[in-house]
Amino acid sequence: MKLSYMSRTVMFYYVTALFLSLVIGSFLLFLIISIVLACHFFLYRKKVVFDHEDQITTLGTVYAPISGKVVAIKNDAAVKIITIRTSFIDNFGIYLPITCEVKNLIMNKDSYLYRFSSDDDFKQDRGTVLELKDKKNRTISMNFIRYFSGKAADLVILPGDRGRRQSAIGFFPFGGVTKVILPIGFELEVTVGSRVISTETIVARFNEEENK
Repeated sequence: MKLSYMSRTVMFYYVTALFLSLVIGSFLLFLIISIVLACHFFLYRKKVVFDHEDQITTLGTVYAPISGKVVAIKNDAAVKIITIRTSFIDNFGIYLPITCEVKNLIMNKDSYLYRFSSDDDFKQDRGTVLELKDKKNRTISMNFIRYFSGKAADLVILPGDRGRRQSAIGFFPFGGVTKVILPIGFELEVTVGSRVISTETIVARFNEEENK
């Protein structure tokens, strides 16, 4: 469906249940199913992307791949790491932050974090890791770690696939923690505590390229 990540099978079950509740004349059952459907639809809603960006003149710009709150930023000699925490009220869709080719998709041992976990509780080589390569051969990685009550990130791309920035590539049911790992050449546009919206918020820029 265009407006929701719910499968057609699940939607068929909801419609059937609503129809049966009308047949048996149970308004209360109809109301309960309608409320459950509305909540399910809200959680699994699909973001409508309005792409007004020029993909050529904005090369070197990295957009938020998922909605949430920036809870940590780390810098070392080689990379910059932005940690985004997604809550129940955020959209769960995953989008390409740049126009790129999928370099690698690594399905590490499943792991989870609690919603009150700190960034120090994160363990390396856990969860799903997606590595992207842009036209300048710069690598941008995303590491998805689910919440204890959530599900692993569901990605619909494979190594070798190419996609345009802001394209939908998956779904992160019930939220989790996403780490965006950038080369040191990028300048961050967000700080700890910033709210980011997938496909809309610019999280980093490669200033050297944009100034050319």
